[in-house]
Amino acid sequence: MGSVGDECSQRTSDKSWMAGEGEAGLASIIIPTYNRAVLLDEALASAVGQSYRPIEIIVVDDGSVDDTPGVVERWQREIEHDSHATLRYHRQSNSGVGSARNRGLIESRGEFIQFLDSDDLLHPEKLRLQIDCLRQHTESGYTFSDWTVAENRVKWDSVSGEGAAELESAELYCSLRVSWVMVGVYRRKTCRLAGPFREEMQSGEDKEYNLRAMLSTKRVCYLPGKLFASRVHPGCRITDGLNVGQDYLISTARLYRCMTESAEAEGRLGNRRLVRALQNGWSGIIIDSLKLGRRDLALESIERCRKMPVGLGGRVQLAIYQILTLVPKRVLWIVLRLRRRIRRVVARLFPS
Repeated sequence: MGSVGDECSQRTSDKSWMAGEGEAGLASIIIPTYNRAVLLDEALASAVGQSYRPIEIIVVDDGSVDDTPGVVERWQREIEHDSHATLRYHRQSNSGVGSARNRGLIESRGEFIQFLDSDDLLHPEKLRLQIDCLRQHTESGYTFSDWTVAENRVKWDSVSGEGAAELESAELYCSLRVSWVMVGVYRRKTCRLAGPFREEMQSGEDKEYNLRAMLSTKRVCYLPGKLFASRVHPGCRITDGLNVGQDYLISTARLYRCMTESAEAEGRLGNRRLVRALQNGWSGIIIDSLKLGRRDLALESIERCRKMPVGLGGRVQLAIYQILTLVPKRVLWIVLRLRRRIRRVVARLFPS
């Protein structure tokens, strides 16, 4: 079994990293792919179909054995007369989505960065609207919108670009609103400062990366509207098999360890909102560990949480969790049913 103590690395496979300010106005669309030729064709259509120009599309083939090269070649021919769009193809041995995205970032030349998984789709106006948002809100290092889920073709809603709101990045620490990197457009500087994706992570790498992105910029911009579609399909996803049970628990614990380490490395554990967000995540891990009989993981998570500057209420909660690791399973289930009520009482008595 894995543990919270697993290594968290923040390096690329070839030890290099993206450099420079990028070409002014150019948007880089980075598409990692593995054995998804049919779906890739539609993803490329949504990338080429962007109303915004200039764009460069970078496909990183993570060792596919299907017709992925043929699909890319067809689209290269399709856009060969578009002087404001290019499509480049890079192939590497199978190394995972984090490695493929890092390769795309290293190869990119754009001032703006858009990630797109090869089984998902972009609204035709996504780049135009979100880049306009960044240009209007110059202090924001990242802009994001809402998303939708689609089984087949997407019926996009009309979007106006109105109602943009600039937010403190602290409002989005560990937020589900930015759990996918595809929902946003990043300034190149934001990606450069955030650093590479953690290539060893098999689940949660988007959320972990976006925490570092939020830590690298004081402000972000939210633009209303569903501008990204996650597709439901029979093909496999990287996170398949990590949805229930102990595998998912271990993966989530690793995610929060990496996010905690990132926050600590940036000297941000003095931020109460960030600590509260991390503590909430650790609390969920502790509870799930107790439910699954993983007392060792619960204790390890409690200790990790105690090392953060949590408030008095948080320390009382951790003490309760410590006691719960000692009680019989039958009693534990009774207490867990009452945990929300207990948390409300603790919050009133010991406000953070």
